[in-house]
Amino acid sequence: PITGLISDGATLLVLKTNGIWARYSDGTIENLTPELERQTHPDQFKGAFTWNGHVLLPLGAGGMLQLYGGREEDISLKKYASDQTHLHGRVCAIAGDATALFLLVLDTTNLKYYLVMGKWASMEGKDDFRWHQVAEVAYTTGQTPDHATLYADGVPSTTLYHHRVWVGVESTGSNKLPYFYTISTADAEDVYT
Repeated sequence: PITGLISDGATLLVLKTNGIWARYSDGTIENLTPELERQTHPDQFKGAFTWNGHVLLPLGAGGMLQLYGGREEDISLKKYASDQTHLHGRVCAIAGDATALFLLVLDTTNLKYYLVMGKWASMEGKDDFRWHQVAEVAYTTGQTPDHATLYADGVPSTTLYHHRVWVGVESTGSNKLPYFYTISTADAEDVYT
């Protein structure tokens, strides 16, 4: 089954439970991930997102791949924070603004979602993501990860400035209203809701 459609700007990518297929402008089709054909998962690539030339592809059982610069690469948080197992769950939602990328990661063991911010930066001559956990949202009973969402918001004006990320999650045992977290201390409401 197809879990999503996304474009890298030139090619339509068909995301399926067992891999990624490219449909080129001349009508040809190519399987970009033959190694995933036997790793079928119903949530594979749900919530895929394009950001500043990166195609971000959440894996159904946890982790994430990216297509960038013509290469497929594992950018799972366990690669960056191997000792922080609470961040190794399913990436349920992705959003971004011009300079930052945001992930919402599900931790079913501790009944929480974690908001993680990433920036693409060069360090010691290597370009890579730099990730930071910035918040957590607790829930009380069951969760519906397919209903989790993020929205990065930046509203500049002469009298008011907002730079924040909105988080929405659903819990079967509690009424969770959307939260926002400020990204900048210059935000007109530099507080957590």
